[in-house]
Amino acid sequence: MHKLWILFVWVIFLSGCKLIIGIGNYKNLKKSEIEKCAKRYKIPLTEVAEIDTVSYNSYLASFRNDKLKNNFKQPFQVRVFDSNGKIILFIVNCTVGGFPKLGWNRCGSFDVFPPDKKCFSNVDTTLSLSTDLKHYRNTDGSEIKPEFFEKQDVTIIIYWAKFMGRHSKRLIRMINDYKEKYKGKKIAVLFVNDDNLYK
Repeated sequence: MHKLWILFVWVIFLSGCKLIIGIGNYKNLKKSEIEKCAKRYKIPLTEVAEIDTVSYNSYLASFRNDKLKNNFKQPFQVRVFDSNGKIILFIVNCTVGGFPKLGWNRCGSFDVFPPDKKCFSNVDTTLSLSTDLKHYRNTDGSEIKPEFFEKQDVTIIIYWAKFMGRHSKRLIRMINDYKEKYKGKKIAVLFVNDDNLYK
């Protein structure tokens, strides 16, 4: 019995990424449901956005690199941009490690300002903030105004999903704690709900 338990844990460890993605049921969320969930997860409504599925799927279809495309399709993503809109950190659920708790800060990346990739191998992309913002909408359907983000020291884009439950809550809590720790800095955060990308 002991050997079976070790084998079970080992299988989960090896296939953790795919198992994590399978948590919960995918469900198309309306604006009101996204906002209700955001309140429950302690996301300020001024920082809530949703993914524009048509725009984003079209963007993904243009990718020629399958590994990069796979990273961009993950339900959890943390994208950090500097004041010039250049990406300085991009990590996804499959690269953070940790089970059952994803290790977003396992190397202390979010113990410093700006966040540092430290032990994470950065996702290979030249994505800019201005390009990234085109694929999101405010929950009322209006476009995200890029001018606000140009005045920030750092912009953090977080992908989260209701179907990911407690994993979303932990990531959101970590980012909120980070904002509080460095409240003297100009940090813009956009929490992008991506539930509808998987409907």
